Amino acid sequence: PDSAGAAPPAAEPVADIDMAVDELPDTSNSVEDGALPPAVTVQFRWGTQTFRRTEEAVDGRPTYRARGTLDGKGGLFLRYSAERGGGAWELGSPSGGCLYFLASQATSPSAFVGDNPWSRVSGGVCHIIVMQSAPTESG
Repeated sequence: PDSAGAAPPAAEPVADIDMAVDELPDTSNSVEDGALPPAVTVQFRWGTQTFRRTEEAVDGRPTYRARGTLDGKGGLFLRYSAERGGGAWELGSPSGGCLYFLASQATSPSAFVGDNPWSRVSGGVCHIIVMQSAPTESG
């Protein structure tokens, strides 16, 4: 009873929430063209960089590149590598190679959007934030 002495209304029956597992939506990280972000922005400790999806793929996963640099050696890349301990996404440059890596077999950066601890190739860990974004003319 409430403060006025009336009983609370009877609860409505709840719809059957026991679904078979095969009726649940598929939340695995399957890649369809629409599921791949056209660009991702990566926030490092020193600043942010936007990476555009390229036509290049590694093990069926897209490769992302930042705009070129003044030294002519190209910009940074975000790509998958199956060679690093069961699979990892790598951030690096063509001239310096991989600088950071995130152990993951994800098929798209969408799977690790947010703040994650990336391993430094030189040792240690660095928190890097990955965000989905739209590509721009300036990179």
